[in-house]
Amino acid sequence: MLWILISFFLLFLIIDQIWTRQRRLPPRLYRASPTLGWTLTPGAARRIELAHEGQKVWENHIVINSYGFNDRDWPHDKGAQKRVMVMGDSIIESRQVDRSSNFVSLAEAKLNALSPNGYEVLNVGVAGWSADSALNYFQQAGRPLRPDIVIFGLFMGNDLVEGDYETFRYLFAYAWDCRRYDKPAFGLENGSLVRRNYPAWRNVMARIFSEELYVHSCSFRKLYQHFNRFMEKRKNGSNLLRKKGVSYNMYMERTKGYKFFYDQTEAQIDALAKESRQAGAAFGVVLIPNFPLFYPLTIDDPKSRAYWEYQIDLKHYHEMNRRLSSKYAILSLIEPLHAASEPISFKPAEHHFNFAGHELVAKLLADFIIEFN
Repeated sequence: MLWILISFFLLFLIIDQIWTRQRRLPPRLYRASPTLGWTLTPGAARRIELAHEGQKVWENHIVINSYGFNDRDWPHDKGAQKRVMVMGDSIIESRQVDRSSNFVSLAEAKLNALSPNGYEVLNVGVAGWSADSALNYFQQAGRPLRPDIVIFGLFMGNDLVEGDYETFRYLFAYAWDCRRYDKPAFGLENGSLVRRNYPAWRNVMARIFSEELYVHSCSFRKLYQHFNRFMEKRKNGSNLLRKKGVSYNMYMERTKGYKFFYDQTEAQIDALAKESRQAGAAFGVVLIPNFPLFYPLTIDDPKSRAYWEYQIDLKHYHEMNRRLSSKYAILSLIEPLHAASEPISFKPAEHHFNFAGHELVAKLLADFIIEFN
């Protein structure tokens, strides 16, 4: 009987590998890293798109550079150009538009139109990254790139809450996107920022199941995806909160309180600024409002949920602006976004910047970089 089971198992493996080789499994767009948490997969190239109500909203062919970012390849050795590192989450990553049309690339083009070959602006943005991720990346891989200027894009939609490690693990348990991976943690302990969980992914079996077997077996990939979807419905904090009608703002208030998340994010940004300056780079922050704040409030009912959430988001934005503007150069986007004469996002299907939004922010970012001179 044992030999029969072994024979069936070996036959299954042979069939699985034939199937896997024939299908040529595409690489993940995002990959886990014990030291970086996650980045985009170096060398990955694919066409991605978004449809809404049967209509294509956007379509883009994305190609990831050897460093794991949505940008051209960068020369490792820095030349005479000023090197600007723009760090952040999916807002910076900007996979919704062609690389040449995102605001980081456009800002570089605008700068070099004024001063030919004077600037090199690097897009160091990955969906799901918060201030802690940017800090960790700079410590592990950013410093050798020798930037002259480091700019962190603080997105007020989720950076405050997801930068807390315990909250991050709760919200994205079994999540089927880039944020399902573990990451190094930077948390406040007795008022000081302490690094924990480094390197991440010390659970060897978890890495084998979700990385090695996932990549090399079609059968396992299918089983793993079904398992994740099943567990995500039962364990994923984002889904559980959504079912209960609890927003991130409510969760922050009811758990550790707004002040804790403000303090911890500020400490993470302070640490990133210190690392940048020790590496000889100037430091600045782009304050990016939460998606509802991209546009002025049109709801005038103070008792409505949307009105309350908007006011709380606004409170977060102004509080972090107050805390950071006394220490760092700040580019506040909320005012110019509200003054825009045309839609600046793919709303309602997709809230990230559309082409007009990227053009608007590119000019602001270019002017902001010039101010460092």
